[in-house]
Amino acid sequence: MLISTEGGLVHAAEINPSSPVRINEIMASNSSTLADEDGEYSDWIELYNSSDTPVNLAGWVLTDNPDNPTKWVFPDVWLQAKSCVIVFASEKDRRKASGYLHTNFKLSASGEYLALYDDGGSPATVFAPGFPALLSDQAYGYLDGVYAILTTPTPGNAATTAGGVLPTPQFSVNRGLFTTPFTLTVQSSDPTATLFYTLDGSTPSETQGIRYTTPLNITTTTVVRAIALKDGWEKSRVATSTYIFPDKVLQQPNNPPGYPSLWGPFSDGNVTHNGLKRLPADYEMDPELVNLAGEADRIKEGLHDLPTISLVTDKGYLFSESTDPDTGGIYLYTGPYGGLGSGWERPVSMEFINGANSSLPSYMKEPAFSQIDAGLRMQGQASRLNEKNPKHSFIMVFKEEYGPKKWNFPLYGEGFNAEQNKIIFRAGFGNSWTHWSHSDRVMSSYHSDIWIKDVQRAMGYPSSNSRFCNVYINGLFWGFYALSERLDKDYAQAYLNGEEADFDVVKDNASSVVDGTNQTWKQVVAMANAGLTTDAAYQRLRGNNPDGSRNPTFTPLVDVVNLADYMLLNFYGGNTDWDDHNWAVFYNKVQPDNGFRFLCWDGENVLENLNDNTVKENNDNCPSRVFQQLMANNAYKQLFADRVQRHCFNNGVLTPQRAAQHWTDRADQISKAIHAEAARWGDNRRDVFDYNPDATYLYSVADFWAPRQTYMRDTYFPQRTDKLIQQLRAAGYYPAVDAPTVTINGAVPAGSPVLPGDNIALNAPTGAIYYTLDGTDPLDWAATGGEAQTWTLAPATADKRVLVPGSDIGSTWCQQDFDDSSWTACTGTPGGVGFSSVASVNSLISLNVQDKMGSGAAQPNNSCYIRIPFTLDGAVKDKMTTLTLNLSYDDGYVAYLNGQQVAANNAPANPTWNASAVAGSDAIATVSVDLSAYINLLRTGSNVLAIHGMNIRSTSKDFLVLPELVADNSAAATQHLAETAQRYTGGFALQQSAHLKARTLEGSTWSALIDLPLLMTADYADLKITEIHYHPEDMQTAVDDTAPEFIEIKNTGTATIDLSTVAFTEGIRFAFTPGTSLKPDSFAVLSNNPLAFLERYGWYPHGRYEGNLSNSGETVTLSGLNGQTILSLDYEDGNGWPSAADGDGYSLVPIHINPIDDQTEPSSWRRSHAIGGSPGRDDLASTAIEPVLTTIQDQLEQNAPNPFRQETTLRFTLAESANVTLSVYNLAGQQVVQLVNEHRDAGSHAVVWQPNNDLLSGFYLCKMTVEGNGKRTLLSIKLIKQ
Repeated sequence: MLISTEGGLVHAAEINPSSPVRINEIMASNSSTLADEDGEYSDWIELYNSSDTPVNLAGWVLTDNPDNPTKWVFPDVWLQAKSCVIVFASEKDRRKASGYLHTNFKLSASGEYLALYDDGGSPATVFAPGFPALLSDQAYGYLDGVYAILTTPTPGNAATTAGGVLPTPQFSVNRGLFTTPFTLTVQSSDPTATLFYTLDGSTPSETQGIRYTTPLNITTTTVVRAIALKDGWEKSRVATSTYIFPDKVLQQPNNPPGYPSLWGPFSDGNVTHNGLKRLPADYEMDPELVNLAGEADRIKEGLHDLPTISLVTDKGYLFSESTDPDTGGIYLYTGPYGGLGSGWERPVSMEFINGANSSLPSYMKEPAFSQIDAGLRMQGQASRLNEKNPKHSFIMVFKEEYGPKKWNFPLYGEGFNAEQNKIIFRAGFGNSWTHWSHSDRVMSSYHSDIWIKDVQRAMGYPSSNSRFCNVYINGLFWGFYALSERLDKDYAQAYLNGEEADFDVVKDNASSVVDGTNQTWKQVVAMANAGLTTDAAYQRLRGNNPDGSRNPTFTPLVDVVNLADYMLLNFYGGNTDWDDHNWAVFYNKVQPDNGFRFLCWDGENVLENLNDNTVKENNDNCPSRVFQQLMANNAYKQLFADRVQRHCFNNGVLTPQRAAQHWTDRADQISKAIHAEAARWGDNRRDVFDYNPDATYLYSVADFWAPRQTYMRDTYFPQRTDKLIQQLRAAGYYPAVDAPTVTINGAVPAGSPVLPGDNIALNAPTGAIYYTLDGTDPLDWAATGGEAQTWTLAPATADKRVLVPGSDIGSTWCQQDFDDSSWTACTGTPGGVGFSSVASVNSLISLNVQDKMGSGAAQPNNSCYIRIPFTLDGAVKDKMTTLTLNLSYDDGYVAYLNGQQVAANNAPANPTWNASAVAGSDAIATVSVDLSAYINLLRTGSNVLAIHGMNIRSTSKDFLVLPELVADNSAAATQHLAETAQRYTGGFALQQSAHLKARTLEGSTWSALIDLPLLMTADYADLKITEIHYHPEDMQTAVDDTAPEFIEIKNTGTATIDLSTVAFTEGIRFAFTPGTSLKPDSFAVLSNNPLAFLERYGWYPHGRYEGNLSNSGETVTLSGLNGQTILSLDYEDGNGWPSAADGDGYSLVPIHINPIDDQTEPSSWRRSHAIGGSPGRDDLASTAIEPVLTTIQDQLEQNAPNPFRQETTLRFTLAESANVTLSVYNLAGQQVVQLVNEHRDAGSHAVVWQPNNDLLSGFYLCKMTVEGNGKRTLLSIKLIKQ
């Protein structure tokens, strides 16, 4: 076993002495050393055969995962005796014996596990727990019998260059939190090296430091830094290790040795403290809080609970009085708003120590990932002002001038980016105990900003993640910080599927550019300011034609759904420090997808007061301006309402319980550490410096933080959602008409699969309900409807049955099946029931009832019952959208439709058989009452309209009831009713999977959308993978040099399948958008490169997946509701699977176009009929067509072998006949040899080069010039001569 040390970790390189092949050299951050055949600088691994005989590497394995010892298997390739082979660790997964070798993984520059196994499964070389962190173009290799960082990389050369970098010193005790003293030994794996160390955070050297001669006694919080020196070797990296004693932290004084008593100058010239314009320093743990009963134990528990970050650097880099940009203290001169200190950066060691409250898996706790050297800057704007906030935020920057350019550590847990190039240390400003205003301090929570980001992530969007850590500076406790991802191009590459150079990142306003440019954002703002009321303008912003269909010539500019959710979330939080700043937008210029993405940022001032209202926020050049202009468009306004419905109702993320849970989850994470924070900073505004003396308190957990949590739990979250809906309705942003509610078998849907026969019921307090079961929105803004029609269901002249009751006959008289045969008939024109002394009124009456109702009757009664039966045709019932009761009456009435009350006026609340009107008039009232909300009461066939007419007194001279019931289809004609929408008339039994969408229509106002997939597990068995194009042929397109992969699924059943909960979860990653459905015999095609797919096939795929389909085969899993596996398929590039699909241009397709088996056997698959496959259709010989693009342009392939000794072969391809020159040059630009200078025909060509024996080893360039038909092409590759 060979030992080297880096960063305080023993790196064990275990070499099997019986193995002829070893890992000889690796490079984990290749920037310019060795290019692969694509011209890319991929990581590489060099193997060396130390034996005297060739070794066949077939079956040997390279892996970076100890749990997967067969991760990348070598093909049938021979490694000659005393020779090397280069394997690129690029993730490209190429293993053809005749070409370059590429693994299916990359190497981490931060160091990781790496192993080589022989064909029998025995280890040949194992780096465990991992090789050390490496800088750009820095190699780690076998040198003089040990592994060391090499001064010069030597790919392809078995003899590594003599000399290297001394191993980093090793400490006998790893960093951490301690309760008892211990003895610390510092050592080097090179016993001839000399060690120097410091204990004050300064960088050790021969002139600055103590020569190590004897072990150290560590009795208190101590920072130890050490370095190794030796003539003829480069000095080692500085080893840093921090040992924290929480008992001693409690005693942290306000005057630590060597630290200034005053911090930076005030930016406001009018501010002073004790006559000085300097901020008094604050280092102390407040004794008053520490000495409270039981508080010391709670503080220590908090120090242990969270992970610890130790920042170590020369004190002067933070606290020097110098104003020199290279040496000034960045904690004194913080650089707010571009002032003194802006952009200053200082070297720092960062150590990560896991806390007691860590849910991370064990592999994240390896000490290999616990220390890294980086750069430190100050972060923020107003929070940098010394008088306004003494606890400043930082940015940790990982650069190669300090150490690895990325920190490869899963800081935020599984599923989040583990390669950090920058980390923001958020100290807390708004609503924190160090804020300049007491009104902010009393609302201190320290996790408002994290809450809004967590909720945006729960909405389904990427958002900057955070993790709380206790932070120490040179061993001084500085409080807890929220370590957060920075929103920039690196973040975009990690989460938004693209390369760093692809993205524009704009923050705060149109002129604040983080990466890329702001030109496209300015275009969006200009379009918004020009108006988005029309569908053409609105859809153009989305990259669509006016009818909403995709237009390939338009670039999508705004993800309108993301914008709606982003604005809604900020409205919910009542964000008072937004949106003239504190926002971020991302745009992928190469693959725009749906356009600009909107991400929450710096939300410290959300969730403050219950009544905060920001729904009218409207700032030019900001997201709010785009949103407010969009709200003038009816379609977008309805879309926003639908998003409100989705998130604020039915267990959405902004319902009280779920919104509160996100808050509580984060509060629980700091519930112990907040005690340490209070002791560190809770006294600052009382005892140190109160910039705004509006109130001075000792901010403790019991008096401030805990009561705030109670208020949020018991008051804010239970009421906030309803308050938000009120605010949105008042602004006209959410309709007054309630959306329907849904029950399944009488219960609220629980998200579980439905069963055949389940009863679906809809309900709305008012209005008519329209729904679809195929995932179509009942509201279609593009629909204009057919010709308007009107139907008179019960004309004024309809036959009626009338009764003036002489006693109580019960309440069933108004129901349809009541027997009224004994009642008096009223027939003919004009059709009214009543009496009057006025001729004009009397002319409306067909049946005079004065002798039964008036004062002269034997038993006077002011009530009269009237029944009007009518028959409704089913075809009319299906078309009608509006129902109206036209009624002339005097004095009062109650109307019933099939037994249910639908209208009333001047009637008592509970009218009896002899009730009187509660008000009256000398004039006849004529009204039209909208009964559209009660259309569902109508039945095909027999119905009854019943009227309870009431006079005000028996001596009245007038009484009248003259009803007419009419219906029309005006909603379909004028209210954009979708073609497949049905009016809800009653519950129905479900027989197959469906996607329910429903709205309420009242008058001309639509409610928000109810969107509910109704999933039957059995139907998902009809989803099949019907094509996999995992290894396309090499080609060049106008987009890039990568032929597009794709995967296709097909609905082979008879029912439309909702894909809202369907996702590819293994192999590739893609979640279908809610609302997506797949009809029978239809396809959904996904690609890794939609633009290249468009160029190749002439149409856009359904979506773009993350990751790539492995060229060597892998498991692809399609999952459904609650992650349940729908199907899982293991394809391979051998073992009986069609070989033509592995790089020859064909795709994998099933033998049967509608496969019925589980598709796991290679015998169930064949190659496609045509090169390029058949995406979006069945692969049949009769329908096979070539892709739009199949041509291969001029290409110069990488030579093979490379590196080479005696000879190498160069291959090139010509798209058409041309004049070709092919020459080799050295790095000085001198031509070494001209291999081709002649006219060549179109097609593939090969040239073997056997250089002279005197050709020196090293790098060479091969250049090819192609001239013909008015074009000139220059191509080049890099050669390596051994």
